[in-house]
Amino acid sequence: MMGELRLPVVLGALMVALIIALSSIAARAEEAGTGHYIPGATSSFIDMLPDRDTSTFVYANAFTYYEGSSGASKDLEFGGLLTANAKGTVYSDTSVFLYQAPWKILGGQYAAQLIVPYFWLKVQGDVKLSGRRLTPSVHKEDTANGFGDIEMFPVMMGWKSGDFKWQGQFGVYAPSGTFNKGDLANIGRNYWTFEPSAAISWLSSKIGLEVSHCLCRL
Repeated sequence: MMGELRLPVVLGALMVALIIALSSIAARAEEAGTGHYIPGATSSFIDMLPDRDTSTFVYANAFTYYEGSSGASKDLEFGGLLTANAKGTVYSDTSVFLYQAPWKILGGQYAAQLIVPYFWLKVQGDVKLSGRRLTPSVHKEDTANGFGDIEMFPVMMGWKSGDFKWQGQFGVYAPSGTFNKGDLANIGRNYWTFEPSAAISWLSSKIGLEVSHCLCRL
């Protein structure tokens, strides 16, 4: 019932709404046509904060495979090199460290998180010799592996009401991965990214149906 909502729950919902509003700001173009976020990632109730009122530590590990190509009609920039027919293959193993504190703020649980990825990367394409579109090119292929850009979540807040859970968080990508100008395969992005995000999940305790959604600033 709306009349039964307590002030902390309302404030928590307003915080999530504010993060969603910030997430609507358009992001600038990224190198190689991608950002820190890798397309194909999913969201479900497992991404929500633990449903506990006590101090909690969580470790998770995720392995990801991603492959993509640009085609002959689109030139992309890799390490400062204008490249056509680009094709990339990425394998990553990511460790997630999350700590949820036992205290509450505005009626919600506070948590912090650290995400550390390790990448195996292969990129190939036709590099334009003069850096312009209508010029001769040479085929180039690079590989790289190592720890990528670490993501930190200094602030994560989560709330729950019945079968509904919602949360807001602020992530920061640090340019800790290797980046070399002139290389097609670069583990790091060579810039900072600030990523406010919000999520909501409904997991029925009666029929087991689950609906979740996450909105992120790319």
